[in-house]
Amino acid sequence: MFVKRRRLPFTGLRVLEAYARTGRMTLAAEELGVTHGAVSRALKGLEQDLGYPLMERNRGRSDLNAGGLRLAKAMTCAFDDIAAALDEQDRAKTVLRVSCISSFAARWLIPRLAGFSALHPDIDVQIHESNSLIRLPEPGVDVAVRMVDDDTYPGADGETFLESWHGPVIAPSIMPADQSAVWALTRLATRTYPPAWRDWQRDASTDWPAPEATKEFDRFIYTLEAALGGLGVALAPMTIVGDDIAAGRLTAPFGFVKSRARYVFFRRSSPGPTATDVFCDWIKTEAAHFDKEMSAVPQHVI
Repeated sequence: MFVKRRRLPFTGLRVLEAYARTGRMTLAAEELGVTHGAVSRALKGLEQDLGYPLMERNRGRSDLNAGGLRLAKAMTCAFDDIAAALDEQDRAKTVLRVSCISSFAARWLIPRLAGFSALHPDIDVQIHESNSLIRLPEPGVDVAVRMVDDDTYPGADGETFLESWHGPVIAPSIMPADQSAVWALTRLATRTYPPAWRDWQRDASTDWPAPEATKEFDRFIYTLEAALGGLGVALAPMTIVGDDIAAGRLTAPFGFVKSRARYVFFRRSSPGPTATDVFCDWIKTEAAHFDKEMSAVPQHVI
C-alpha cells in the first residue's frame, strides 16, 4: 500500500546530524563547507520547521536536548545506511576496460557513451588510449578498438563493425566558390601518417596537383582542429568528421570514398554473456545507426 511521506527538511537534518556527531558547530561547518553562522541558522530553521526546540541555549552555550539527540542519532543511522547502500552499488558495477585509438575515442566513441551508460548503468566503461595493435588476452584490457588494413596489419582477426570512408574536409568559411580551387588551399597533414593524401588519391582514382603550401601536425586531432579553424583542407575518415559535417562545422566538397581500412574490435573471450558482449553488441548497433545517418553524405563525387 502506498503511504505518502511527510515533507522532510533534509538540509536542516543533515546539519543537525553533523553537529551532533562532531560536537562543535565549527567542525560541522568545516565538514559541510559552510560558515559557523550558516550552521546556527540552519539549526534554528529546523526547529521552526519541526515546531519544537532541539537545543538548550543558556548564556551563549548551546547543547542538543533529549529530542535533538534522539533525532540526530536516527539521522546518523539513516545516513550510514545510505552510504552502505551506495558502496554496495559501486561494488556491484562491472568495470569494462576498453583500449581505443585516440581519434576514434575522442570523436566517435566517447560522445556516444552517455547512451550506453543510460542503457547499462551497472557497467563502468573505462577508456584507455592506445594505437598499437594487440591480441587479446592482454592484461588490463577487455575490448580493443582499432583501425586496421591488410597492408599495415595483415591477418588482423578482429571483428569488423564499421567500414572506413575518407575524403577532404574543409571549414565552410574558406570553401572557394569554384570547387576545383580546393586543391590550391593549404593542405593539412599528420606526421604520424604521411601517406594519408596519397592513399585517398589512390582510392578515389584522382591525381591532385602538388599543394602550394602544407601544414603538418603531430597528431590527427590537431590536424582536424586546424581544418575546423579554417587553416586549410584536411583528409579525414567520415567516422571522425561525420558529426561535424552533420552540424555544419565542416563540409566534404568531394564526398567520401571507401578506404582499405576498417574499424575492428578484439574482445576477451569468456563463457556466457558478459559486459564485453553487451558493449560489443551496442557498438555494432551504434555503427549501424551512424552508417544510416551518413548515407545522405555524398560518396565519391569527384
